[in-house]
Amino acid sequence: MPSWTGRIRSQSMSDICSRCGLPGKHESESDCISALVKKNKLLAKTVAKFKSEERLNDLTGAEWLFSTNTWWDTNYPMDPSHKLRSKLGSVKPPGVGAELTRAFTQKKHIVVDTFVGTGGLLLGADIEGRTSLGCELNPEMIEVIERVRDGFGFKDGNVVTRAEADRGITMNVECSSCLDWMRSMEHSSVHFVMTDPPYGIAHKKKSFKDENNFSLDELEPDSGWGKLATIEEFLESMQVWASEARRILKNNRYVAVFMSDRYMSGRYINLGARVQDALEDGGLVPKAVRVWRNKSSESRLRPYAIGSAYVPNIKHQYVLIHRRED
Repeated sequence: MPSWTGRIRSQSMSDICSRCGLPGKHESESDCISALVKKNKLLAKTVAKFKSEERLNDLTGAEWLFSTNTWWDTNYPMDPSHKLRSKLGSVKPPGVGAELTRAFTQKKHIVVDTFVGTGGLLLGADIEGRTSLGCELNPEMIEVIERVRDGFGFKDGNVVTRAEADRGITMNVECSSCLDWMRSMEHSSVHFVMTDPPYGIAHKKKSFKDENNFSLDELEPDSGWGKLATIEEFLESMQVWASEARRILKNNRYVAVFMSDRYMSGRYINLGARVQDALEDGGLVPKAVRVWRNKSSESRLRPYAIGSAYVPNIKHQYVLIHRRED
């Protein structure tokens, strides 16, 4: 809990917001931000000192402070495009991509996703008005993206049907392997890279037919990373990916990589930590890890090996945040 709570010890703990640690029962993130603004007038003065070209983002001081919380709970409901986008596996809510975009870019910046899938993260960047570019190897997913672009748009920061929208979807996604696509881009041309690689290596459904957290095997093209045979091959590929991401990033700009741990052949694999090391070996400097959970789309607990062995239900994902530093 933040250090300033020591000055409000006389306040009942039941009246303290568990999200931001300030007095009051806050219903939303915006309520917390308002409370932080009142409590931290210095933040606005501090952020205002930086010239526009030196700033990382356009956030207010309080918004910036809130974005640095390493525990990241969201509760985004399914948007109107979700049903279409989720036909090919689990998907990210556009709101998550929008939050990351706001935290790491300014208006008119370029945001890239190298494993677009059906476009959740890149839709978030598009919502925020950034130039949104990406690639996806699977032609079926490209077709879904085109249908999303034709059938939906944006209004008031949300994905809505095309009939309700006041502006269209402009993200540009090419059908290509990520490395080939990045190698075609200019050096130091991108402000932010966020992506969700297919880390379900060698995953096979065993007990639950509707289990789809990692089950991309039947969706992944033969040359896709989801078909890699071992974790070691995946880590080697992520190191090469990091070197290319570093090349296209502008100096002092960031990447955010979604990752999760795995449980394979009776062993827990801390894949998040191992990928963090691979990204560093590829030339990116580790800066933070955010632990993310979207409560509205959380699947139910599975009784893996119940009564005989402890097998975890892995509900969190990591956002591995690295930076190019020359």
